[in-house]
Amino acid sequence: RAILMALVHFPRGGTPTRRPVLKSTLLDDGRSDPAAIHHALYRLSGGPLVIDTDAVPARLVTVTTPSDPSRTSVDLVHEALLQVEPIASWIREEATALHLRAEVEAGAAYWDDHQRASVWLPDDARTSLYAKAALVGLKPIAREYLRRAVRRATWRRWGARGASVRVTKTER
Repeated sequence: RAILMALVHFPRGGTPTRRPVLKSTLLDDGRSDPAAIHHALYRLSGGPLVIDTDAVPARLVTVTTPSDPSRTSVDLVHEALLQVEPIASWIREEATALHLRAEVEAGAAYWDDHQRASVWLPDDARTSLYAKAALVGLKPIAREYLRRAVRRATWRRWGARGASVRVTKTER
């Protein structure tokens, strides 16, 4: 389910569409065992079940490996899969997280296009919201964007505490 949801782009106010990702994005998420992800991708790309030799394997994703293996991508085989159950209900259940992931990735792209200036990081409230959400399948640039935003929010929070401590001490 997590892999399939990582392959869905669902911006707020939009409709779900396919979202190709690098295989490394799925592997570097830090939430799942890489061997389990490899096995799931094998099965989702049409690898047969070991216990059921008569079943026709269903291909839900394609795994494309170019000449540079680090650029291996994973994508849904067809946009129509987004309308098929149980995927359609998973999308409805995960809509908020998918919307937030789309926001983070759009913000990260803008931040990257503007020399990664801290002025383009999200405000502390949005950062907190993004950090608390279980955002699966964030692209590397979006993970870095979120890491920097969290670090900045943490520094601001600690700076504010330090300032209030200094004010309290000077008033006594």
